[in-house]
Amino acid sequence: MSARGPPQLGGGWSPNAPYSIRCGQAGALYRTLNPADGHRPHPVPALDSVMQLSSPWRMALLFVVSGAASGLMLGRGSAAGGAKARSARLLLLLLLLLPLLLLLPLPLLLGIAVIVPPQPYLEVEEKLGYSRSYLDFLGRYFAADQSFCRGQDCLVLPTWNHLWFVVYLWGYTMLLLGVCRLWGTRWVGSPRWQALTRGARLLWLPALLFAVVRLRLLLPFPSTHNLVWDWFNHGLFVPMFVLGAALFGDASDRHGAWAAALRLRWWALGGAVPLLVGKPWALDALGGWDALPRSGQQAWLVLGGARHGLPVVAALGFARRHLRGRDGPWRVWAGRKGWKR
Repeated sequence: MSARGPPQLGGGWSPNAPYSIRCGQAGALYRTLNPADGHRPHPVPALDSVMQLSSPWRMALLFVVSGAASGLMLGRGSAAGGAKARSARLLLLLLLLLPLLLLLPLPLLLGIAVIVPPQPYLEVEEKLGYSRSYLDFLGRYFAADQSFCRGQDCLVLPTWNHLWFVVYLWGYTMLLLGVCRLWGTRWVGSPRWQALTRGARLLWLPALLFAVVRLRLLLPFPSTHNLVWDWFNHGLFVPMFVLGAALFGDASDRHGAWAAALRLRWWALGGAVPLLVGKPWALDALGGWDALPRSGQQAWLVLGGARHGLPVVAALGFARRHLRGRDGPWRVWAGRKGWKR
């Protein structure tokens, strides 16, 4: 355990990396200024292409390392104390999204105005031709204006947009801590978990899990980012969160998960790169989704499972190899803020 920050998992950087990816995506909004008119935003194809390479796996990685953080928390104190600590941090972000604006202090009002509204503003400007000012949009945003519609598809305001995962993380953490409060934490340390890290199982088991979820849930229950009705995303991320807590949430690596990721990192990377790079043109070359026979669509969904799982193993393995024990000033600061009890 590091004396300066949190326990060093794959490097203290690992828990911060997926948040950085996500914040970079949300902050950039894939946009820049258009030199032609000096102020109107427009998509940046090159940046969008780069971000698409991380699209299949970045959220899975986030939930794995968040689960690992919760697993470490279980070893450091009571479930009740852990629930209080995690709620204090995750719900702080949720408060930024609540529409009860009159009850919030000025700093939170500024946070709401800065973090979330720019994206729906750009969305209605681009998709609906909205031409009024950003300040005018803010008035309608905070008034919960539901009139921004294209056919039957209406934009719900206020919205949490890219911060949906904060709600999910809090919910999963509370469920995990509730289970541990009722039945203890011995299941996390069970030697049976080691069966998942033997040989090359860490390569294909997560990919298989993702493939099954995609086959069974993606088409009947597409992603909604609605906490109470989002079976596809829950099917993806709940197992990743639990595996993160059980396999990677121990500084001593009692189940050998970090060692397995380190050992398999090159195999995972070698399998992930062709799938990630080839995806944008492969489906077009095949004539599109609707042109595929049913067996082809199922095969495509199975390959998508590998695109979810292999990059996560590669990222964890390379983090273990190159970042373990290495700190930087901002990482130490972020670690202290995230782990302080």
